[in-house]
Amino acid sequence: MSGARLAAAAAACLRAAAPARAQADRFEPNQTRRTASPVEPGRYEKLRCDGEDWYVVEVPTGQRLVAHVALREGGDPAQDLDLEVQDRRGRALAWSRGRGRDEAAAVSAEPGPTFVRVHGGQTEYDLRLELEADAVAALGGGLAGEAVCVGNDFYRLEVEASHLVKIELGFDPAEGELALQLLDERQAELAAATGKGGAEACSWTAARATSALLHVRSPDGRRVRYRLRVAAGPSTLPDLDRAFGVERPQGAGEDRVELRSGDVLAGRVLDEGFRLVTSHADLVLSRARLAGLDLERRQGLDAALTVDEDLHRGFIRAEGIRLEMRGMPGPIVVPLARVAKVVFGRRGDERRPTGEGARAHVVLLAGGERFHGRLVGPPLEVDLGFATLPCELGPFVSIAFEGEGVVDAVRPDGSILRGRVRAEWFDLELDAGDEAPVRLRLHRDRISVIRIAGDGDAVGPAELMQALRRLAPGAPRDLVRELTKPGGATPDRVRRLEPHVPFGEEGCAPLRRHLVSGKAQPEARWAWLKLLLRVDGPLRGSLVAVVGDAAEDRRLRTIAALALVELVAEGGPADPVERAAQGEGADVMMPVVMNNRSDVLMQKLMPLFRGGFRGGRYEAPTDADRTALVEALPRLLEPR
Repeated sequence: MSGARLAAAAAACLRAAAPARAQADRFEPNQTRRTASPVEPGRYEKLRCDGEDWYVVEVPTGQRLVAHVALREGGDPAQDLDLEVQDRRGRALAWSRGRGRDEAAAVSAEPGPTFVRVHGGQTEYDLRLELEADAVAALGGGLAGEAVCVGNDFYRLEVEASHLVKIELGFDPAEGELALQLLDERQAELAAATGKGGAEACSWTAARATSALLHVRSPDGRRVRYRLRVAAGPSTLPDLDRAFGVERPQGAGEDRVELRSGDVLAGRVLDEGFRLVTSHADLVLSRARLAGLDLERRQGLDAALTVDEDLHRGFIRAEGIRLEMRGMPGPIVVPLARVAKVVFGRRGDERRPTGEGARAHVVLLAGGERFHGRLVGPPLEVDLGFATLPCELGPFVSIAFEGEGVVDAVRPDGSILRGRVRAEWFDLELDAGDEAPVRLRLHRDRISVIRIAGDGDAVGPAELMQALRRLAPGAPRDLVRELTKPGGATPDRVRRLEPHVPFGEEGCAPLRRHLVSGKAQPEARWAWLKLLLRVDGPLRGSLVAVVGDAAEDRRLRTIAALALVELVAEGGPADPVERAAQGEGADVMMPVVMNNRSDVLMQKLMPLFRGGFRGGRYEAPTDADRTALVEALPRLLEPR
């Protein structure tokens, strides 16, 4: 073929390809948000993504935007595309990041320009943008209505500080399953529930004013109708149910005074308040704010626990406890030297919302005391070695003091900045109750953690870090730091901490809350439970009760027995196993002991089995059994 004919043929090919190329690129250039192509709702076919495409569409009031992206037939399925919707400020409103050929998301956006981003591959696709009436409407600070899930439905919520968000989701399981999540602006999970059974709910309390995204998802992509109700308002915390290991009676004035002799006196404590002299302040604690007093001086000091879980240690200055008892002609005075504990009745709605005024922070001291209050005076400055940063709670969720001025400042995303504070003394306000805040000055080495007040069950990285350091004083600091980072608490790392944790009875309240609240990494929960069992006598007692309870599921009883037996194999106390092996627990415990082949336990337990046991063959517990025991802990830890 001559050169002229070859050139003519090439030109003809280019002319034939031009219409298809123009169709594929008719919105180009739109690879950035700044160059987003304005579009109307509708269907757009034969588009081509070269890594990233942007579109902008106007959303009227009362409408929601439904975006759908589909790979074209013949397209490379390995070129997976993802979908994202942003508001005018660049905040993510919705997304779909599946691995199939279709991506879909619906969002109730504020009126005005809304940006749609298609990204992730280089392939042809079809885009469909629809507007439909938003059936889920604002309702007194929340949301309510019915809708159809297109795959990923999103709703933005603005939550005030200390407000509680309650979410209820209902649907027909015959149509499909739904999953429910509440996410922060960084797309980290705040609360979740999985849609099995057609009625799901979750709740979350905001420590500070924040924007959140409610995500309703259809795992298999089916269109499922649902009913949604979201209520938001001031948090009403449940009454504190226990004080110093004792169940609090129900009702104001239903108080109990435990004597050192073991006797218990029931009635109404008449003292309006109690003076407690601590090493850092002279406090007057109102009876109306107290949950209990512990006068047994296990650590050489009296202790006072408030209904807001503040714990103070010092010396109570009083001659005795004035108590009014039913059937008595008048009140009696119980000498303080005769009293072991005072437990006050639950009053109903006695706890105050967190995050307000002087109660915005929780201060934990090195001796285990804690109170609500806040830092006052100049901002805290942290020297990072290469820069000095002001470190105030807000940008940071907590600050942990390690000693000699070294601090770890934890950011909302879980990252930790380590540095040194220059100041040695800090001024704080302590919220002692109904009176004005108490001003006090503390040396930096007296302070353990300062954190934003929030959900009473949540344990932040700084508080967990300090608790683990007290629990395992000889553990490498790098190991403890890794355990408190997001995703860092692997089962292997938790097990490496065990040799540094001596067996004990007193427990570790932050670790227990961390495990029971569900915030611990799922794969590490069993390892955390084993660690907690080393130090928590009441928890071991709860497992003993589970093993001996014939009404409990047999597999749950078996895994509880295994946890106690493994504790003995690690050098722990054998007494819980001996108690669990009596009565109804014998049939569960003996096969576990025999499978463990512990000569020590066999020698201790054989006398208990001389009468025989019904038993049965040993069935090794599964990971699902371990998970079931951890998830049952909140119920099992109730008084049995």
